[in-house]
Amino acid sequence: MNGNRGEPYVLARVKALCNEQGITINKLETISGLSKGSISKWDTFSPTTLSLRKVARALGTTCSDLLGEDDPEERERAQKELVDSIQYLSVRQIRRMLDLVRESRSL
Repeated sequence: MNGNRGEPYVLARVKALCNEQGITINKLETISGLSKGSISKWDTFSPTTLSLRKVARALGTTCSDLLGEDDPEERERAQKELVDSIQYLSVRQIRRMLDLVRESRSL
């Protein structure tokens, strides 16, 4: 996973998000379908892409966020801009946009 801040950063970010959401790492592992203790190993081993996706989805965030590639303030601005822009779209355009979002989530 080139370009990220390394495994200890990923684990620290996951722990911070768990803390914010009031869940334990063990609960997150259960929700994500990961084996007990697997996330704690991320301080020395890189998570698989699949595990990272599962954890990101369970935490309501992105893999990029967990890897330290997203700027939270920029993300918030972009989300606001997107929401503000939707009011000018037709239903057909909104449905096409939703299809693109669904497609990108499966990447």
